[in-house]
Amino acid sequence: MPDIGIGACVTRCCWGGNDQEVRLGTWEAATPKRLEEKVPMAWKPGVWYRMKLMATVEDGKGVIKGKVWPRRREGAGEVDDRGHRPIPNTHGAAHLYAGR
Repeated sequence: MPDIGIGACVTRCCWGGNDQEVRLGTWEAATPKRLEEKVPMAWKPGVWYRMKLMATVEDGKGVIKGKVWPRRREGAGEVDDRGHRPIPNTHGAAHLYAGR
């Protein structure tokens, strides 16, 4: 199954199809302060899902929030994970990610 994700401000929320997990964190190139949180979540072919990503700055630190849930179940069974970056990035373009 493919990987798919969304991103903004050097952060991303990516769903690993074969790994059956949601990954929330910074881009691979954002070392040495790279952040990655993984949450197991099974997904099924033929089912539509919604993804949400928010990158903000709170108290001088970057806060990343990501969420994934089935489209037909508003908010039910959702994954809500938070990551914190000690050095926030306040600029960056939104993007879509797809891989195999």
